[in-house]
Amino acid sequence: MIAFRQLRSAPCLPRLLLVSVLLAAACPAAACAGAQQAPAPTLVELLATSDRGDAFDRSFRVRVHSDGCLALRRPAFHREPGEHVGTLDAAALQGVQSLAAQPALRAIDPAAALVRAQLAFAQAGLAEVGADAPPRATFVSHPTWYRLRFFDAAGEVTHELRMESILQHAELHPQDPQLATLAAAVRQLLELAETTPTQARNAAEPQP
Repeated sequence: MIAFRQLRSAPCLPRLLLVSVLLAAACPAAACAGAQQAPAPTLVELLATSDRGDAFDRSFRVRVHSDGCLALRRPAFHREPGEHVGTLDAAALQGVQSLAAQPALRAIDPAAALVRAQLAFAQAGLAEVGADAPPRATFVSHPTWYRLRFFDAAGEVTHELRMESILQHAELHPQDPQLATLAAAVRQLLELAETTPTQARNAAEPQP
């Protein structure tokens, strides 16, 4: 209760981020807006888009900077649309850093992994019902495309993974470890977007 009363009476200034993690949670955008002239280099970026037409905005972006800044871009139909910013806690930032450092993740070819999983699914179906039966297959209607980018210390893209409906395909083919790894990475970033306190970018910027 003492900490809470201090939070209500203290101004939301960037220097308070050095005091405690609790104060940082009360000022979710302090590390992203106004605390420095330029944003810290991007660590990881996830972009999700749909095939429902160019005129219908369905782009969703999650960007994590090396200093723990979380920058979100939500489409117009979202309950909180537009550009938002927040600050990851130490554990969340460490989790993203570990994700970005996984060589096994970067080595995955998403398209090849999906083809392999679909072929294994079809072959398993033939083994169950016989060679004369039509092969079974899986598909996802209205697919969602994911683009996962990794950056170096200078903020330059070092690797990019493009995935079609990876969450659905990983569920359809749970036997494939590479699809599971890709889906886990996407879920991790989407979960941060849902659970991290954020505020609109314009509201977070310091007033003159």
